[in-house]
Amino acid sequence: MTTPLPEQAKSIIKCCRNGQLAQLKELLSEGIDFQLFDSPLFAPLNTALKHGRWQIVRYLFKENNLPLNKKTPPIIAAAQYSKDNTTGLEIVFAHTGNTEAVDTQDRTALMTAALLGHEKKLTYLIKNATNVNATDHSGMSAFLDAVVNQSLKNCDTLLKNGADPHQITAQGDNAMTLLLQNSTPNPRLIKKLLQQQLDLNHKNNHGHTSLSISQSKHPKIYKVLQAHIEAEKQMELPIFAPSNPIEVAIQPEKNTIKQRPLNEEKTPTKSYSETADDRSSNQLQDTQSKQLSVELSSWFQAATSGNLGLLNKLKIQGLTVDEVDSKGCTALIHAAGSGNRAVASFLIQNQADIEHRSHNGSTALSSAIISNSKSVVDLLIKKQANPAAIGPGKYPYITLAAAQWNAGIVSILADAGAPVNTLDPSQLNLYHNVMLAAEYYSNIIKAKDTVRVIHHLGLDINQTDKEGNTPLHILCGAHKEKAYNADDSQIANLTHELLKLGALSNLTNKKGFTALQYAKKHHLLNTKGVIYSFMS
Repeated sequence: MTTPLPEQAKSIIKCCRNGQLAQLKELLSEGIDFQLFDSPLFAPLNTALKHGRWQIVRYLFKENNLPLNKKTPPIIAAAQYSKDNTTGLEIVFAHTGNTEAVDTQDRTALMTAALLGHEKKLTYLIKNATNVNATDHSGMSAFLDAVVNQSLKNCDTLLKNGADPHQITAQGDNAMTLLLQNSTPNPRLIKKLLQQQLDLNHKNNHGHTSLSISQSKHPKIYKVLQAHIEAEKQMELPIFAPSNPIEVAIQPEKNTIKQRPLNEEKTPTKSYSETADDRSSNQLQDTQSKQLSVELSSWFQAATSGNLGLLNKLKIQGLTVDEVDSKGCTALIHAAGSGNRAVASFLIQNQADIEHRSHNGSTALSSAIISNSKSVVDLLIKKQANPAAIGPGKYPYITLAAAQWNAGIVSILADAGAPVNTLDPSQLNLYHNVMLAAEYYSNIIKAKDTVRVIHHLGLDINQTDKEGNTPLHILCGAHKEKAYNADDSQIANLTHELLKLGALSNLTNKKGFTALQYAKKHHLLNTKGVIYSFMS
């Protein structure tokens, strides 16, 4: 149990709270009971810092005759000041040279500023932050605190300085589940977190996910998250071979930065007198390396978000247009994958390599196709990108477009010279890939439009794969040995379109089965009825 403060100590605290410097000096001249130095309640400096009494703060630091609070370092007390003012932080830093002291809960001043939503304080503190991803006892970080406060600007600042948006608290919450527990989550911040590719199906310790929380508390946001997941399915493009599922990752991966190596030379063993210069050189290299990492992170973030001004500034500062991240992706690949035509145009004008490939085979054109960015695809084609090349997973560009049910991009690629009779690595044609996607997507209008474009381009609608399956066979589940999870009503709708365009329902594959038999096998009653109606 903490012993109550004597009247003199209470008077000192009151002076620090109210900014009464003359009275404080008078009280201190009377002397202080030494036992007060062990009392957590007696924190004159912290009191002055929390209340913005800068004259008293300077005086106490100058005199250096009062105790520091053992539970809350002065830098954190300065961050707790209710106004977004950095004066207290600057005074403390000038005397201690440390902005990263922690309290008994491992909280930092940076976390405090983020939780309060103070932008000036956070910007000041992050200049000297060596571990922006530090966490307290509950697993909260500065970024998660900024999310709780719903400060979009602070979240941006932290991300640009290397904050990890995927951190998990001790309660198992990620940034999105934390945000959605607020009664009025900021839609712009939700969009920001979606851009960071947070796992919407991640469960916290209570078994709740972003989807389940939004479904019960925020129905409108739930629809947004569902639409995002649907879009992600298309961006990840689950193209499946009949017996070997191949998931093709298209969107450039998170901006994991690959630092350019600094120039190094092998040198002989050095004498003791040379080690001081070595340490100085190593410190300089570490500083340069850290600065380069921050610049590269900002470079790719600017390409993704469409910040042309920052891109140009970083280019002037010396970054080359074809810098790559740890996945081998350039800024042009990131811009194309985000649908930023203006950024892509800027990069191309500055001689970006239009055909550069990432480690998984992604190019600017494949990324634009997969993100359904028709305007960027059109730009890249006009700038002489090869329309007949392949993307990740060795899938032809036109196959990627067909599998995404993007009729417009299929037309652009075909007009530019991409062969319509191309086959994917599993020897499936464009029709087959449109049909495979029917198990995952639900916009049948887009599927119909794509089928009509392919038909107009002259591809045989009854062409078979190596197993003898026509597109109609695939649509009815020939590639599935067990349950077929597709929506029967949408399969029936698309089946009707194929049959109108000349698909034959009585053709057998190499196993001797017709499309009708597969429809029966998978209990596609509506689809079976459509086929019967055409047969009659």
